[in-house]
Amino acid sequence: MKRWIILLLIVAGIAIAQGTNPNYYQPRRIVNMPNAGLLPHYSWMGQIRIGEAGSIIGYVGLGLWGRLQAGVSYGAHGVLGRGYATPYPRPGFQCKIRPVEESVYVPAIVVGYDDQGLAYWDKEINRFAVKSPGAYIVFSKNWATFGGNLGLHFGTGYSFETEDQDGFNMW
Repeated sequence: MKRWIILLLIVAGIAIAQGTNPNYYQPRRIVNMPNAGLLPHYSWMGQIRIGEAGSIIGYVGLGLWGRLQAGVSYGAHGVLGRGYATPYPRPGFQCKIRPVEESVYVPAIVVGYDDQGLAYWDKEINRFAVKSPGAYIVFSKNWATFGGNLGLHFGTGYSFETEDQDGFNMW
């Protein structure tokens, strides 16, 4: 059964993969952190993220006006592999707005919120093993090159999951 699920995920990833033409595709995350990329007006995106110890998170996002993106996510830990799946205690919410568009000399600036953490939910400290980005601001500058999109990104945020450690983060 695991082989069929992995094969299905690989085939689905290849079938719906997006191109790298910077005229229509903006990366929206760098590894696990948000950047200033947004979905185009009236477009949507579905995503499945596979994480540590068999966790799976499904995400659906909607782009509006070319400056706003909103989405929801939900997942469970231990879905893939042996043992039992443990659903997350609540869905995650993501929203980001771009008040400053990118130009030749000015980076795009995005202000957003993302409360979806990663891995398992730790009941003792009331948060995910990997904290969510929380409220953040991101600066992104992209250049079209012969090999695709080249970008520099800087972000800082405050995660509201502060029971065991400070919530400030930079990426």
